[in-house]
Amino acid sequence: MNILPKKSWHVRNKRNIERVRRDEEKARQEEEEKQRKIELAEKESRLEILRKRSRIHSGEDVSDSLTRSRTKEKNINLFEQDDAVTTNSEYEAEKKAEQERLEKKLGILTYLGQSAIESHNGKPWYCDDTRSKTPEEKASQRDKKRKNVMDPLNDINKYLKAKKTGNDKADPLPPPISASKAASSKGNQGKKTLEELRAERIRRERGERQREQDLLKRIYSTNDNSGQKDRATTPYQRYNSQFHPEYARQSRQQ
Repeated sequence: MNILPKKSWHVRNKRNIERVRRDEEKARQEEEEKQRKIELAEKESRLEILRKRSRIHSGEDVSDSLTRSRTKEKNINLFEQDDAVTTNSEYEAEKKAEQERLEKKLGILTYLGQSAIESHNGKPWYCDDTRSKTPEEKASQRDKKRKNVMDPLNDINKYLKAKKTGNDKADPLPPPISASKAASSKGNQGKKTLEELRAERIRRERGERQREQDLLKRIYSTNDNSGQKDRATTPYQRYNSQFHPEYARQSRQQ
């Protein structure tokens, strides 16, 4: 315990010893005061029980004695009825309505299923577009309008739109065709188109098949010629017996 005696947290320090003594003395006094109150309460309860027993033996009513003791402790008030508090129902209703109106205005009081916009008489500030704009917003809006006016794409679109409307007006309308003629011509055209498509498909398949055969013939003929040429031009090679003895034996046999 003699390690670092100069530290403030050392248990053998004089200040710490004095602090412990003070705390112990304070705890002892609090315990004594608590015990004294308990004993006093017990004495009063025992005394009250003895008084009740004595009144019962003497024939005095306990309730009368209690009311008498309470009236003795209470001060006499001659204007007790005048001091009785009376409430005005109309004033209370007006006060409650004023409080509800204030809470609705602040957005505190909202009923179930009611939005914040419905609770106010008008739109809230974040839904109002007519509020005063800042100079930066005004300048940005002016700049945007100026760019739209000076944009050449707007002029081109206007020109193309006018040209398109002019061409639509200049083109004459085709003569009307009866329903029977249109149906018959459509049927003939559809039938003829199917026949033509079938013939074109057959012709196309035949041409593809012929091209495939020609290509295969060229490939096979080229491979045969190249193999014969390689066998004719390639010299006979011998293998060294050091690395490939089996090939060397084949070479000697040939």
